[in-house]
Parts: sequence; C-alpha cells; structure tokens
Amino acid sequence: MIAMAIGAFLSLGAVQVYVDCRKAFDVYQTSARLQETARYAMSVIEPDIRLANYWGYLKGGGLLAGATAQTAAANAGLGGASVVTCGNNFSVDLATFMQGSNDTYNLACAAFNNRPVLSADTLTVRRASTTPSAVAAGTAGPLRVCTTRVAGSSSTSPTAAPSHPPVRSPT
Repeated sequence: MIAMAIGAFLSLGAVQVYVDCRKAFDVYQTSARLQETARYAMSVIEPDIRLANYWGYLKGGGLLAGATAQTAAANAGLGGASVVTCGNNFSVDLATFMQGSNDTYNLACAAFNNRPVLSADTLTVRRASTTPSAVAAGTAGPLRVCTTRVAGSSSTSPTAAPSHPPVRSPT
C-alpha cells in the first residue's frame, strides 16, 4: 500500500514535469516563430529603409526643386491630380522620406484590392529608384528626379523631363 502511494506520487510528479516542459516548449516555439517572422519582415523592408531619402547625388528630398510639403497648398504643377490622390501633396512631399501609422489606414487613396486592413500598420518610404527606368517620349506621370551634387529637380512633364547627371563608374 505504501509502495503504491509512493509510486502514484512519483507518477504524478513525472506527469507534472512533462506538462510543465510541454508548456515551456510551446512558449519557446511561439517565441522562435515570432522572431523568425520579424527577421523575415526586416529583411524584406531593410533595403528600402536603408535607401530612404536617397535622391541620387543629392542628400535630402527637401532640396529638390518641385518638392512640396503635405501641409502646403496642392502643387498642381507637378503631377496634376495625382499629387492629391493619397493626400495633399503626398506624392511630392520628398522631404518627409519616411511616414507611418499604427493600427490604422489613414491614406486617402485606395488600398490594395480596395480592401484596407483597418488594424494594419503602414510605412511609406520615399526614395529614388536605384535602377534607371525608360519612359516613352510624351508620357506624363512618373515623377522623374535628376540631381547633381548641389542641386536637384523633379518633373512629371514629358517635354520638360530633366536630364540625368553623369553617372560615376564604380571604382
């Protein structure tokens, strides 16, 4: 009888140890998955974040001719109606190179598939592309940015597109 009591006590102790270890394993596994997801998300957005406020030879979008703050009156001369699609001067506010929101979709433009996730976070990174893009002559729309070491300009006009500054060869 005493042996059965000791055996039951030891069995209950072993079961309790197993349950506690299983709970700890589940917690550590969830933490590992969360860290893996965070690492993946950072690896996806890191290149864009590193290039935030990159405008070719010029450092800082606020120095570009044609850049207009979101608090200023709408800049109809640079992009027409597309300037106010996502908010006042949203597409030409080059001085605000990073902009985000927490748990809300507060942009005036349509979200992907016109179905915003209202509890999602948003991150807007403004920068020039590192790869040249060819735009057909007479095509208006894309914001074209051309810079030198001391000045820069932006345009959406197909006839007044600024020319590219000389490209340095890598050494």
